[in-house]
Amino acid sequence: SVPAAVVGLKASNRNMTDSLWFTWGPAAGDVDFYELNLYNPNGTQKATEQRKDLEEWHFQGLIPGRKYTLVVVTHSGDLTNRANAEGRTAPSPPNTVSFTDVANTSLSITWLGPPDWTDYDDFEVQWLPKDPLTVFNPYSSSKSKVRIIYGLRPGRLYEFSVRTVSGDSWKTYSQSQSASVRTKPDKIQSLHCRPQTSTAIACSWTPPDSDFDGYSVECKKMDTHEVEFSKRIEKDKSLLNIMTLVPHKRYLVSIKVHSADMTSEVVEDSTITMIDRPPQPPPDIRVNKKEVLITKSSINFTFNCSWFSDTNGAVKYFTVVVREADG
Repeated sequence: SVPAAVVGLKASNRNMTDSLWFTWGPAAGDVDFYELNLYNPNGTQKATEQRKDLEEWHFQGLIPGRKYTLVVVTHSGDLTNRANAEGRTAPSPPNTVSFTDVANTSLSITWLGPPDWTDYDDFEVQWLPKDPLTVFNPYSSSKSKVRIIYGLRPGRLYEFSVRTVSGDSWKTYSQSQSASVRTKPDKIQSLHCRPQTSTAIACSWTPPDSDFDGYSVECKKMDTHEVEFSKRIEKDKSLLNIMTLVPHKRYLVSIKVHSADMTSEVVEDSTITMIDRPPQPPPDIRVNKKEVLITKSSINFTFNCSWFSDTNGAVKYFTVVVREADG
């Protein structure tokens, strides 16, 4: 009679790119030997074996990501029966994952491989933390090695992993290739700087909606571009007083947001310190009697004003008070 076919024939790649393992239960009844025929997707024969009392066979030297069909023929005399099962090797993994066009809410992720002689159909991109992101393929081919990611949080550190997919409805996956990237933080909003005194200004702003570590603040004179103040400050501050400045000078304040090694766009504002009250003349500044020219209706004299510095603000005029002396 016709021999029984093997039972429970199934395949496994065990995450290997060049191997398939097939296992089965023995055929019932009398069996002379098993004939194993492995076929390529185009129907050509890849390998053949004949063995007795087999329940497993390991095929090596296969193409990554390729689907193979194994036919196990049961022989008993001149009669045969057969069972078949499909198996797909794991595809080759991508390599050299990198990032370009990194902005605050989007980036491009690219990679290399796998080799053209292997079989694969697509790539799968995963990430941590599991924010609700959008993945866009800018090309018509699913085999393209670039994806654009949208919906990222500014200033956040992400780990992306890419793996190769082989198959459509029945898929096998490669090992993952990973890389990390941090998006740029958003810039601050509503920066407003105003004078406090003749030697101090105050700046306030709205913090960005980002993951960030702090700010870098720089204050410099508008006319000479000389830096008067430069400091990194912590993230919980949104008000800063800058002191020891020069009276009646315009200053430019620049603020950047930092998230690790990524920085935001700079935001700037300018303001002028208040005019300082001029100092009193020193006691030794007196009108020299020898240089006074007196007429019936006038008194002409000169005095030394080198004691007054422009650091206190530009001199517009001096007020001279003349009083009639007693007697």
